[in-house]
Amino acid sequence: MSAVKKKTAPQRPLSLAEVISTQTRRWKLQYLQRLEYLRRKWPEIVGPYLAEQLRPARLYKKTLRLVTADPIWLQQGVFIKEELLQKLKKMLPRPDWVEDIQVVSGAADQLPPVQPLPSRPPPLPEADAQMRRQVQQAAALIARPELSEAVARAMLSWLRLDAARASRINQKSAAAAPPDDNQKEMP
Repeated sequence: MSAVKKKTAPQRPLSLAEVISTQTRRWKLQYLQRLEYLRRKWPEIVGPYLAEQLRPARLYKKTLRLVTADPIWLQQGVFIKEELLQKLKKMLPRPDWVEDIQVVSGAADQLPPVQPLPSRPPPLPEADAQMRRQVQQAAALIARPELSEAVARAMLSWLRLDAARASRINQKSAAAAPPDDNQKEMP
């Protein structure tokens, strides 16, 4: 009689990060995430000229496939392979992402264009007196000092973030509104 191994429930609830990490590994999606990261960082890693000649097309089992339309760069890729590997190991978040490079001939212009990483959002506005008053009133209702302080910090951050969002919405709506000079008054 063979023993059947039963799956047991975890001792504690899994965090969303743990579930995503597990499923990403199971479905082999980490290669797609890493390839997208590589594509965005590629011009920074190899320089703008080389980034136009050799473009990341695939990353699987730690082998990065670069595509080029020019046969000269196909041969040149073989000669600069080790140098590229060293640069990648220095610039990537984890040096073990790429262990080999293949350069293949193909239509590099059919790959999606390299898009730069998004820039950092602008800093949050400073807290004004009204925000501080709201935070003090809310924190005063909490008896435990460490909890009161944590709530005050969280609430102040939320108020600052909310003020930044409102400011961006106002700027967008002002930019999208038609100019008032051309409008005629109704009789």
